[in-house]
Amino acid sequence: MTAGVWQIPTHGMPRPTWLALRLEGLGGSDAAAACGLSPWKSVYGLWLEKTEATEPTEDEDRHLQWGRLIEEPILLAAREETGLAIQPHRFMVFNRSYPWAYYDTDGVLGEDGIFEAKSANGKSDEWGQPGTDEIPMPYLLQVQHGMAVMGKAFAILAVSRWGRWPDIYRVERHESLIAGLMRKEAAFWDRVERNQEPPMDWEHPQATAEIQAAYPGTDGTTVDLPAEAARWHETVAEANAEIAAAEAVKARFLAKIRKTMGNAAVGMLPDGTAYTRKQNANGKIILRHVKRP
Repeated sequence: MTAGVWQIPTHGMPRPTWLALRLEGLGGSDAAAACGLSPWKSVYGLWLEKTEATEPTEDEDRHLQWGRLIEEPILLAAREETGLAIQPHRFMVFNRSYPWAYYDTDGVLGEDGIFEAKSANGKSDEWGQPGTDEIPMPYLLQVQHGMAVMGKAFAILAVSRWGRWPDIYRVERHESLIAGLMRKEAAFWDRVERNQEPPMDWEHPQATAEIQAAYPGTDGTTVDLPAEAARWHETVAEANAEIAAAEAVKARFLAKIRKTMGNAAVGMLPDGTAYTRKQNANGKIILRHVKRP
């Protein structure tokens, strides 16, 4: 193993121990979030997690479990597809050059390569042609982080989209990208150690959920909000009014469609899509727009 690099075996490690170990640093799946480039978690959300201000949700925990369960079948398929001697890797790797970082790869290829098994159900245009290095930014940063920590030269990713046979991608080590990534990670981890909140990205798609997770209840106290909160309230009131107006328009035109349909089960639109009747959880019959009736 490369000088200054050591590893802890994870095979058979109790899950609570493994989860606790992940909080002691930044892993590959944290790299994009630490840089503010993850669609699944903001910098603030990652800071909450690493400072143990919030705990993983049930969905996040099950996602982690699922990821580990599918590693082996994807690895075996990738081995068959490529002919490469990909070996499972059950160790968490550390590097003295990056004391805040670790990497827990799915597999290794000889002395120079790492392997990652992925299951992806997102848009296909996020991925380039198999055989290239055109992969989504979060995965690119993940494997560059891994190559930095483990001292490797390339990464192979096997990606099973929608449960299909995996596509194979190869990414080479990129020194300047690693240098910038590690600077950002070091700055982020410094905030964790000093318990200093990072700026909140209010435009991030997970911002609302992260705030709800950070402040889920009440302590019964009263606080005076700042003067600018009056403007926030006005914005909320305006948004509520716009929502109410839009809902009224929606209800009116759905009523027109319902009247035109009468008691028909399906109402076909000129573009080939349709409205159908569906009973909701409260037993109420509602109209639902579908691509195919």
